[in-house]
Amino acid sequence: MQYCPYFEDMDVLYAGNFLLGANTLPEEGVLNIREGTTYVQERGFYQYTENSTALKKLIFPEGVRVISYAAFGNNTALAEADLPDTVEYIGDWGFWHTALTEVTVPASTYYVGKRAFGKCEDLTSITFLNPYTQIYPDPDTVSNNWDSDPANIVYSGVIRGYEGSTAQRFAEKYGYTFESLGEIPALPDGDVNADGSLGALDVLVLQKYLVRQRTLTSAQMQLADLDNSGSVNAVDLALLKQRITR
Repeated sequence: MQYCPYFEDMDVLYAGNFLLGANTLPEEGVLNIREGTTYVQERGFYQYTENSTALKKLIFPEGVRVISYAAFGNNTALAEADLPDTVEYIGDWGFWHTALTEVTVPASTYYVGKRAFGKCEDLTSITFLNPYTQIYPDPDTVSNNWDSDPANIVYSGVIRGYEGSTAQRFAEKYGYTFESLGEIPALPDGDVNADGSLGALDVLVLQKYLVRQRTLTSAQMQLADLDNSGSVNAVDLALLKQRITR
């Protein structure tokens, strides 16, 4: 695989905390991503030919936050990839057409993009631990096949999530099997991204809501309304920042 011919003396390519791609992978097909990596480059490991079997397993360190557009797409032998509890964003086509069988999307993840787990023929289970993760509204965001007609897209596995979660709504919208993890756990006020703690990601989500780049559920609105005014505005954002920096 020649992703970056100007670095032929290197195997896996990094630029600071960015993972860019690779010229070659270990013969066993295991990519052990180094500590300190936070971002996987778009199309970094995307395969442009069918039936690429070089990459079989990903080992992520804690701290990886972004898996960008098509980062690992079309690696048809990629069967293992345990996502760390720090992943916030999985871009479109992120794990498209891989051999993953079970996936747990951590509570830290606020967005899963179009076709992120599409055409994963062996996928039987995907669990969303964040009840409010934005899941791109298309049947091939999670699917076992692909077809130009959405009516022919199939997912025969199970989607797991909390009662009333975005995972449940996604599953029901497209006729996929849903299994409940129970009621949504109690969350602290201000935990807009619903990962169980207050942090910078809550600020980011609230900022995006205030500039109309994303929506919030009614439950998230209640968590965000820190001054109990009945609306969510810049005052709540300021109060959230204060809580985090205490």
